[in-house]
Amino acid sequence: MSNSPASSASSATAYGDEFYQLPQICPPPTQKAVVTFQVTSTLNLAVATIPVRQPLPTEIIVRVCYSGICRSDATFSKGPLPGYPSVDHIAGHEGIGQIVKACDSGLLGRFVGLRYLGSTCRHCEYCLACIPTSCPHQKNAPKQLSGCFQEYLTVETKSVLLIPDEIISRVKQPEILCGALCSGAAALMALRAANLAINKVVVVIGVAGSIGNYTASMAKRIFGAQVIGVDVAWKVEELRRRGFNDYADILLAGPSDEGDTNASNLLKNEILRACGKLRHQHAMTRAADAVIVTASSAAAFQRVESYVCDGGWIVCSGVPYGMQLSISIHDLVERNIHVTGSLMGGPSISLEVMRYICNGQILPMTSFVSLEEIPEQLELIVEGKTFGKVIAKIQEPIDAPFMKQR
Repeated sequence: MSNSPASSASSATAYGDEFYQLPQICPPPTQKAVVTFQVTSTLNLAVATIPVRQPLPTEIIVRVCYSGICRSDATFSKGPLPGYPSVDHIAGHEGIGQIVKACDSGLLGRFVGLRYLGSTCRHCEYCLACIPTSCPHQKNAPKQLSGCFQEYLTVETKSVLLIPDEIISRVKQPEILCGALCSGAAALMALRAANLAINKVVVVIGVAGSIGNYTASMAKRIFGAQVIGVDVAWKVEELRRRGFNDYADILLAGPSDEGDTNASNLLKNEILRACGKLRHQHAMTRAADAVIVTASSAAAFQRVESYVCDGGWIVCSGVPYGMQLSISIHDLVERNIHVTGSLMGGPSISLEVMRYICNGQILPMTSFVSLEEIPEQLELIVEGKTFGKVIAKIQEPIDAPFMKQR
């Protein structure tokens, strides 16, 4: 089967009076999924067999092939947080799959992505100001929308991102595109917020994490910046073992304990020396032009103002829930420091990151697991024991010619 909508339409089978589905796949009555049956203060995900919900006329069924795993999925699966399901909750917001049932036959076979920001109103003040993540009418996965930790996703048609055929047909491993839906998009938005330019020095804290590896890679390969990568010691050693030239110019080990003042002072001095080395400075040593914090630990946010030069930017992309960022107002004013937060932006940001991957401009750090391994992997992510982006391979795409070219 071709990936084109025309080919999908010509091979579609009518299903009832309203829906069409692909002839080679019939959504089964049941499926495997990772479910939190009762949301509590601790993670309690289970692999279970659940029904495949039949779609409404405004919905489609997506056969999920791959899903990224984000640390935020753990947060969404506990609580419950306001507005999130308290029972039968399915997380996951970096899913890629194919439409197998829809009212529009031209959509059949098309690859789509499920992002955290599923849909917005597109006409409120925030949408018009290009801050769609603040839209009061937004629908999110896995909040109002079911997440993608399942084999078949029934979802509003308007809440998925249509992935262009030219992207899917060019990438050898379509599964590595998952991270662009959230982690990679968040990284690109953070880099733009940091006001980077060629040869500027940026510190990426959490360089070997889900968001950090995209941030560092794009900072070097797309923005032409000089990167000082910071992470906990074991991740730094692993990155050195694998080779870090695509992600950082200099690697430094940071503190893993927020109360370790000596380690924070040591890191500050090492960053200053690294900045001097990268700028070839022999007299005055100036701190980094920007610091992007992509990690979600409290330790990652300690004393970040000491890593950045006067007039520099601190961008917060990681989200340690319940923690406060403490910076002296005197430093902010006297040193003209800019502090901002950044989220993943709109769907065009994800497509831009996908194109960087397709073009070979960046290569995300990825590891792969099965659907059944998602609960364990999410626990490991929360404990800081994973490396790079973890992606679940749920099932192979249907009749995709590019798969045979691997």
